[in-house]
Amino acid sequence: MVKRYLTATGDKGQRLDQFLAACSPDLSRTLIRKIIDIGGVHIDGRRVRKAGIILDEALQIELHRDRGALEPFRLSEDLVLFQDDY
Repeated sequence: MVKRYLTATGDKGQRLDQFLAACSPDLSRTLIRKIIDIGGVHIDGRRVRKAGIILDEALQIELHRDRGALEPFRLSEDLVLFQDDY
């Protein structure tokens, strides 16, 4: 599911996570931060991973959210096929 937003003049100077929390009351701010951290937010087509980005006006923001887990991938020892000495 992708939600699209366009920032207005009154949104200038607001943090990204605060803006998304105000636009998406069904999502908690903690969940929004997790989505940002794993790269689920794009501003003008570019992926962002910082919740504290200060917004400008007339930005296109996309919030990509699927119903899967929001945990980053962790490589465990048993998944490593080959490891050299370096």
